Amino acid sequence: MMNKVDLNSPVISIDQIVSRAGYSFSLNDNYWALDKNIRLPVHEIYELIDKKILPSYLKTLRYYAENLSSAHTNNIHTYMMHMLRSVRSEKIDEVALINYRAALDKGNEYYLGTIRGFLRRWHELGYAGVSDDVIELLDGWIIKGNVKGDVIKRLDPVKGPLSDIELQAFNEGAIQAFERI
Repeated sequence: MMNKVDLNSPVISIDQIVSRAGYSFSLNDNYWALDKNIRLPVHEIYELIDKKILPSYLKTLRYYAENLSSAHTNNIHTYMMHMLRSVRSEKIDEVALINYRAALDKGNEYYLGTIRGFLRRWHELGYAGVSDDVIELLDGWIIKGNVKGDVIKRLDPVKGPLSDIELQAFNEGAIQAFERI
């Protein structure tokens, strides 16, 4: 069963918010439409995070939805949910972060890097839920980033480069679209 955000809470606004891509949503919507491809299922976090810091989480995520790409906002939400599920904690504290880092393998350590940026912004915005100690812990860690170009080198058929036939089809489609203008 989904919990709704308490609309009577003074920290939640039900005003329409516009994503960076120009799509509108409300903070209390179960799904946030960020662009034509991304509908962020924010309701999924309601059961995972402490209700006292849920408004802070949503307002910080709102900042990302309004100012940064839809894909980045989606990644933040996905990685935060992964962390909370992995450590089975409703709070964001040093213990949860240490346990999460220990649970990640080297290939997914960059999840924590994304979360670190989000938690720093949360703290900078002054919302409750992320302490100075959490920021100090995160700032003391060296976290490896996502491996770049790996899918290209492996010629991954789903995420990798276009084949010669796919590239030719793309170019022909672009030429046909240009000719129709």
